[in-house]
Formats: sequence, C-alpha cells, structure tokens
Amino acid sequence: MPYLGKEPARVPVTAADIPDDSITAAKIVDGVITAADIGPNAVNTSELVDDAVTADKLANSINTAIAANTAKTGITTSQANAITANTAKVTNATHTGDVTGATALTITDDAVTAAKLANSINTDIATGVTANTTANAALPKSGGAMTGAITTNSTFDGRDVSTDGTKLDGIAASANNYVHPNHSGEVTSTADGATVIVDNMVDEANLKISNTPTNGYVLTAQSGNTGGMTWAEMTGGGPSLGTDSIIRTNAQTISENITIGSTTNGMSAGPITIADGYTVTVNGNWSVV
Repeated sequence: MPYLGKEPARVPVTAADIPDDSITAAKIVDGVITAADIGPNAVNTSELVDDAVTADKLANSINTAIAANTAKTGITTSQANAITANTAKVTNATHTGDVTGATALTITDDAVTAAKLANSINTDIATGVTANTTANAALPKSGGAMTGAITTNSTFDGRDVSTDGTKLDGIAASANNYVHPNHSGEVTSTADGATVIVDNMVDEANLKISNTPTNGYVLTAQSGNTGGMTWAEMTGGGPSLGTDSIIRTNAQTISENITIGSTTNGMSAGPITIADGYTVTVNGNWSVV
C-alpha cells in the first residue's frame, strides 16, 4: 500500500531492534546463512537446541564437505582412508573373534581366559579366599572337609556313586552278612566254613607218592622223595636171598663202631672180622655162628 503523506525515513534494523527469541528457524530461508556469516566462536553448543540444526540448515558447501570427507583435519592418513572407505556411515560393523555382533555385542563362550582377567580376580581364584564372596566358603584346592551333602549327575573317579551306594546298602553292619555254603562228598563243611575229611575216604589215588605201586609192596617213608613216601618191596627184617628170604645174609667185615645194649641180643653168621680202627662193644649178648 502506498504511503500517504511524507514517506518515513529508512532506518537500518540492528540486532538490538529485534526482541529476543523472536526469529525462529522457520523464519530463516534455507541456505541463506553460511558459515562465513557467523562470527568465530559466536555460537556454542549451549545455544543450540537439541536436534535443531538439520542438514537443510547447513550451507551446501558444508554438506558437500561432510559427504566427501575432504577435510579430514586432525586425523592420520590411515584414519582418513578408513573414513573414505566407510562411505555409508549408517550401520555398525559386524565383529568377529572373542566379541561378536553388529549392534549388541556378545562375548564368545570360553573366550575369557585367565590372561584377560584382572590380577585381583586371578588371585582370588588361586587362593579361593575373597571377603564377602562365594569363593570365601569354597573348598581349598589342597582339600578339606565338606560340611554339606554332595550330589552329582556324573561319576566320582569313574565310579557311579548311586549304583555302588545301593550295593553297599545291602551289606549288613560290620560286613558280616556272608553265609558259608555247606559242602558234601569226600570233604564236608558246616556253616562256620571248617572243612572235614570223611572217615575211610583217603585212598591210594589221594596220596602223593614218588613211584607207581607194585602188588605186595609196602608204603615207606622217604623224606627225599616226592611227597615223602615211596612204595618198596617188603623184607623179613634184613638182607636175604631166595624166595621168601630163605637165606639171611650179613657182611663179613665190620667197618663201624657198634655198641650192643645190655638188654639186647645179637647174632651174626661167621666168620666176622672187625676192621682196624673200629670196635664192637657188647654190653648185652652177641653170638657168632
């Protein structure tokens, strides 16, 4: 609308003429304010509303620089190369190894070794003693007495405790639940386990003798032979000749010292010679015929 009367003076508008908070982001034409229009250090983070500055509010040159990552000020060449390679910048990298995942990271099972634990934790594990922790009540590696019941779904030292325990439950106190069986036959026994050879049961086959028997032989003691017994021909009490020992014989020379007791009678077929150096002492009777 044209002015009526005198045209008002054209007075410049300064920042002092604009009330505080009267110009909002919506009043600013997109792209008209560049970084050159803002004085050095004139705007700090406390003066910016969260999420108020969008890409549209930034000068095209700034958006272009961010998109191309051409500035790379204050970083190393390898970091700059990494930024250039990661042009998307919208997703997290997928991690592998001890820690996996893209957004929420997960520690891999069995990945935490003793070397990755703090020294204090390793010390607690080694000693088994840490105040106000479960380890404080743990059984030391050197052994000790357990105060509570022990259960397992496996074995101890390769033994099935449950199965073996059932067997032990069936044994009477003092392990005296065994009853000795009764034996019959040539050797018998009663419940106490003592065995007895039946009367008139030991025969020739049961004897341990050094030779095979011959009819008419008698069993003689021979300590040097197997079993200490030997079958031998029965004689009439001394050396003899002929059937049924018809002729008794004796040596003609005595080569040993002999004493005939006072209650003993002796007889020899003569003649008899006593060898030099030997004697025959007769306290009883000795007849030479």
